[in-house]
Amino acid sequence: MATSAPQTLDAELANLHAQIAHLRHRRANLSTTLLAHPNTSTLLNTNRPRGIQKPAHRSAASVLSKQQNHTTHSLHRALAGCTAYKVQDPDPYAVDSGRVLGVQIEVFTNGAFLPPYHILLHRPYATHPHTLKIHKHTLPPCIPLSQLARKHLPQPAKNEAGEPVQDLQKLVRAVRWETQSWHLRVAAVERLREEAGLGPTHPRAPEDEEVGVMQGLDVDANPGDVLNGYVAPARQGPRRKGQIVAVEADRAVSAVSIEWAGGLGVRMRVTKDGEVEKGVARWRSGERDERTERAVLGRIEGVVERLGGRR
Repeated sequence: MATSAPQTLDAELANLHAQIAHLRHRRANLSTTLLAHPNTSTLLNTNRPRGIQKPAHRSAASVLSKQQNHTTHSLHRALAGCTAYKVQDPDPYAVDSGRVLGVQIEVFTNGAFLPPYHILLHRPYATHPHTLKIHKHTLPPCIPLSQLARKHLPQPAKNEAGEPVQDLQKLVRAVRWETQSWHLRVAAVERLREEAGLGPTHPRAPEDEEVGVMQGLDVDANPGDVLNGYVAPARQGPRRKGQIVAVEADRAVSAVSIEWAGGLGVRMRVTKDGEVEKGVARWRSGERDERTERAVLGRIEGVVERLGGRR
């Protein structure tokens, strides 16, 4: 009986702590819902006391203002995704008197916003005062910014009198799409690793980017196996893949490879929108596995499930 009383007390305290946490969470949800309602601001301004504001009214107005700013900022980040701003270069010898146009690009993945990317542009041509050129940027190296800039921000040719036709909006939209799709592919590969029971990693650049060339073939293969062909001597019994031991990707996540402990490796070519358009699967002996090659086609997110998971 002496030991049952402390256990009962601990259980009651744990229950009370759980109730308190639940009530705090509910209060936060109700407060957010109330402050985000459009009628709250109208009612607060309508019932504002005359003369000196009361402390309770000032506190409510301050909380409401913070909530409105937070809501506006969240909506802008979620819907707009790109923001233009002006920067003054402190260098006294900078082109165009140091005037720089900046573009901030937001990327959302895995339920959170990532640190924004920035593109800085200036006007380096005195004879073409409205022509923009990319000055600096913070984009990943795998984003084809140079190709997009040549397409949407063409630079004036020599002895060209008129201004080249530029479209900054199309450039920003294309860059944001490339950046967002790249992060989605990176996240998809990380989910593949989690589904396969592997730890997180980062995309790396393989030595050979061409789909269909397998790396790291076993040099201890059985005699008679053709390592660089598509035909090998028949083996007794069905092959078993075993457990997935590696899921790797290049920096652009355009080539993804999966290896099994049983000796099978598949290399996939992934489009920018996350579709596996081609796959090559080979055993260590060099034999092709056409069933696996057909199974990998489709969205990159479901490759491990289509291949049988952690078999």
